[in-house]
Amino acid sequence: NKHWNPSYLVLFCLDPYLNTTTVLSQPVVQRSRFILLFQQGVQASHTRLLIYTSRPERHDVWGRSAIKTPLGVWNPDQIHSQQALFPARFQDFGGQVVKVPILCYDEPFVYFDKKGSCIGAYIDAVEIIAHKLNFKAVLMQMDEIVWGVKRNGTWDGMFAELMYKGKDLVINTQNIDPDSIREFDWVYPQWESSFGIILEVPQPLPQWRNILYPFSALTWGLVFVTTTVISSALAFILHRLHHTSDPIGIALQVAAVLLGQSMDDRKVRMWWARVWLMSWWLVVEILAVVYTGNLVAVLTIPAYPSRIQTLQELAQSHYIPCMADYGGIVPEALKSSDNPTLNTLGKKLFLDKNLNPLDPYGFLLSQVHAGTHALIVSLDYLIFTQHKKKITRSTYIMNDKLYKGFTTFFLPPNTPYTAIFSNHITRLVETGIITKIVETHKGSLFGEESQVRGDGVLNLGHLQGAFIVLALGLVAASLTL
Repeated sequence: NKHWNPSYLVLFCLDPYLNTTTVLSQPVVQRSRFILLFQQGVQASHTRLLIYTSRPERHDVWGRSAIKTPLGVWNPDQIHSQQALFPARFQDFGGQVVKVPILCYDEPFVYFDKKGSCIGAYIDAVEIIAHKLNFKAVLMQMDEIVWGVKRNGTWDGMFAELMYKGKDLVINTQNIDPDSIREFDWVYPQWESSFGIILEVPQPLPQWRNILYPFSALTWGLVFVTTTVISSALAFILHRLHHTSDPIGIALQVAAVLLGQSMDDRKVRMWWARVWLMSWWLVVEILAVVYTGNLVAVLTIPAYPSRIQTLQELAQSHYIPCMADYGGIVPEALKSSDNPTLNTLGKKLFLDKNLNPLDPYGFLLSQVHAGTHALIVSLDYLIFTQHKKKITRSTYIMNDKLYKGFTTFFLPPNTPYTAIFSNHITRLVETGIITKIVETHKGSLFGEESQVRGDGVLNLGHLQGAFIVLALGLVAASLTL
């Protein structure tokens, strides 16, 4: 039974001549983290109850595996704790090789350096554990870029290496999901993860519209309404009191002050009307200062349409979500989701099956730059890709993320030393060592500025708005003559 896996296994043998090494070497017996064998033996013509454990990772001076490791004669008076009764089996691996199937396209956790060697934060973590437990981790680069997922009842990718091909440990970023944790051993989660979505930054709005950007649409509307009300009301009152015979001209002159046109105040002689005008001129002065100050800030900075930031907006947009088909859980999870938004994304999802190991996302990024697709990748790798491709300013990552969770290392099912690995990973996480080495590798990868902003000089396009305003001002001035 593949689910039979007691943590503590006690065996009894009353035949001193039975070869119990054969029993201890059985895979089903070796599943247990702690093994204790009681076997009757004969020492100096006396029958004794001898005790053994099994430490197959260790070897004697002749190179033989210590499948049956003697612990001495049973003496209950010397047993004062559970630890004394069940000694650890895997405190020392005796230099054994631990085979690690790996894909070195998982920055900053596993990746190729400039010399072509596979390095990364998780490799560093495994080396720390290997030094402590005395084993050698051998990285075995896989031929196909397939992370691993269960298809039609069979595992592929790195999980297939564990399940069917005798490999020992997977350290590439693998998200915790129901299938994998049900069928494999796994250790303490070491990193929070999610899937990010990258899109092309929308093209900026026409440069001549910069003249409008200092104020919002609501502010422009309020300025227009206020100007109309103040100028019309003053002209109407003056006309009713017979202080002017040209109310339309007065209204246009009061409004024209907003465009920097002067007004002959001799046409308004009533004291209350002059107070009215002074208050209006003060408002105009404030608006002019605010507008001019903001205009300087926005003239050389492009303005963009609103960006898609939520999954619902993405599902309702023309963008096609896309992924590289590397055997991840996301495509099937989206298609089978009960959430309407996620299900819609799953139905629209495009999978690129023609992966180039030297540039796995080259084609999909070209689709992103064309403004037709939105690329879904694990967030840490997505940030790395932005820096590597020097597209940190031409693309952006949505605020919403997919499938937030944790990553972990996986081992074959019923591995007896899983808890030992997990304990060491826990220490690395809780002491901050994992975070430190991840940030160190990120620093080496992301150290250089990725994309330089333009010099921001004024060009003819920026000045179009100013000439438009000049033309409008001339028209308004001619109407007041």
